[in-house]
Amino acid sequence: MAPLMTWAAQTYGPSLQVAKLEADPNPRTLETLGVKGLPTLILFRQGKEISRHEGAIPQAQLKAFVDAHL
Repeated sequence: MAPLMTWAAQTYGPSLQVAKLEADPNPRTLETLGVKGLPTLILFRQGKEISRHEGAIPQAQLKAFVDAHL
């Protein structure tokens, strides 16, 4: 998923801020966010979760997922 996150950051530029979190050293954050499976993509707007996808995702589906919420 890391290459797709880089692609998304480059493609959407200032419209989308991309952040990656390593799961193992951050169990409290995963618990707080309710992450059950990896990878998990969470979209936030103004600090509130607006959508989530768990599991790997191809580039075309990632684009559709992000475009639906921008």
